[in-house]
Amino acid sequence: MLMENVGKFFLEELIGRSLVQVARRDYTGRNVKTCRIHDLLRDLCIEKAREEKFLEILQAPLTECNVSLAESMLRRIAIHPCKRDVCLKGEHPKLRSLTRIDNTPLVKMQIYKFLRVLNLVRQNVGEWHVSSETVNLHHLRYLKLKGSKSRMNRALHWQPRYCSKNIETLKYIMVDKMFIENNELLRLANIQCLGIEFKRSKGVKPILMSLIELHPLVSLYMELVDIIQSEDKKASSLSHYILKFLPLSIVKLTLCGCRMKPDPMRVLEKLPRLRIFNLYFKAYMGSKMICSNFFNLILLKCAFYLNGR
Repeated sequence: MLMENVGKFFLEELIGRSLVQVARRDYTGRNVKTCRIHDLLRDLCIEKAREEKFLEILQAPLTECNVSLAESMLRRIAIHPCKRDVCLKGEHPKLRSLTRIDNTPLVKMQIYKFLRVLNLVRQNVGEWHVSSETVNLHHLRYLKLKGSKSRMNRALHWQPRYCSKNIETLKYIMVDKMFIENNELLRLANIQCLGIEFKRSKGVKPILMSLIELHPLVSLYMELVDIIQSEDKKASSLSHYILKFLPLSIVKLTLCGCRMKPDPMRVLEKLPRLRIFNLYFKAYMGSKMICSNFFNLILLKCAFYLNGR
């Protein structure tokens, strides 16, 4: 049995004993995404995790100028936001998971060469640019880089020839000319959860035609951002491509700024596994939707739905 499955088994056991309360499950409806626990139980878990060198949570006290974590054998580190700097120093040969929710830049990514999970959140970030050092994290399975914007409209720019096929979760990619020409999307053979953003409508069609080849894909976030007014008609004309090339494996679909005019439900109801469908700002420009033949849909969310009646 995989270690991930073992962890899920014990978590469900704790839930069954009311020691852990489920706050939110993922798009499959089975896996726990967030949970709640009592403060005393949380403190006990953190204490035991530190004893076993399982993880470390760093948050600098307000009385200190900085907190430094020297060379260690820790496998998982989470750095929470605070008013002081939290610095990682030295080698971390065992580090597998790193979460940072602060504005401190990372340097020398090569010292984390065995990372499997990298989750970075910064305040007021403009655009993320993926360095060659990050590209060389061949064991990486989860990569999420985002800013503090409510619409998550800050994506990362991808370097060409990204060779890791281990990536399962990737958010958020800004599609550009180089990304398309190098067929970077098809390199992500094991991708399950993907967030992509377009600044120009002409990049939508080739990417969508590649999406249908990503058979493991179950969650897709797609947004057309900063489309100038002269391209509105072009974006609208691409709406049928957005629906036509969606993989049948999709379980969760989020669309933003796609400017679809035909009722998308007639096509989406043919996706046999679709459970969650989110429509955000200017995703649909029509006046009505007919939802009648969805057998598995459990959540339909329409935000900024301006033209509907």
